[in-house]
Amino acid sequence: MNDEMLKTMPDQFVSQVAARMKKFKKEAITLYLLNEEVEGYKISYKSDGKLDYQIIAYGVANGQPVLVQLLLDREPETNNDIPEFARQLIKLTK
Repeated sequence: MNDEMLKTMPDQFVSQVAARMKKFKKEAITLYLLNEEVEGYKISYKSDGKLDYQIIAYGVANGQPVLVQLLLDREPETNNDIPEFARQLIKLTK
């Protein structure tokens, strides 16, 4: 991914998910990716009769433009709602 892709790809990605899912909701959030503050979305949608959740984080971390997609089976309200391994990369708060 390059800096130019980082400007458009996250919104395109979220729009593609929204087009395929029912009861889609997105919320813009600020979070931390490798301890760098970045932008992202917390999204939810109905899939197979239940609500699923994702965190999409994008920005520059360690000098590299990155986009991270984290799939969750419960709403991520705190860092404890994120699996321990994933918390090494992404945090909702410091």
